[in-house]
Amino acid sequence: MEKIDPELAKSEYIFPSDKTMKNLSVFRSLTPAEETAWTEAFQKAAGN
Repeated sequence: MEKIDPELAKSEYIFPSDKTMKNLSVFRSLTPAEETAWTEAFQKAAGN
């Protein structure tokens, strides 16, 4: 990344520090059925 864009290599949004990582929460993955249900609900809410 430093070769492509040194500023992005310093970005906390792309490469969070250990301090930032300690404040993050990780959510479980959706099952295929849940993924389908949420996608369909979102599409309906979006008017698609």
